[in-house]
Amino acid sequence: DQQPLSLQEADIQLVGFIEAGQDSVVAVRIRNEPTRYLKVDQEDSYGWQLESVKNGEIEISRMGELYRLASYPSRNGLSLATDKD
Repeated sequence: DQQPLSLQEADIQLVGFIEAGQDSVVAVRIRNEPTRYLKVDQEDSYGWQLESVKNGEIEISRMGELYRLASYPSRNGLSLATDKD
């Protein structure tokens, strides 16, 4: 499905990243979907693309919407996804 998801940055969780210029890769979880692995300038089958990893920020896009995520933990630490019983 290629419809816009009406997401906010809070719906996207950074799971991990490797900053390596044009070879950068990020692992993100969008809402409750499986983790996606995105590479710079390569679109996945759902239209997600990693635009850049630089200056403590990650930019990903889908269908013209750009999302920015901090690539480093805040002073309170990274929020982690947890499984609830």
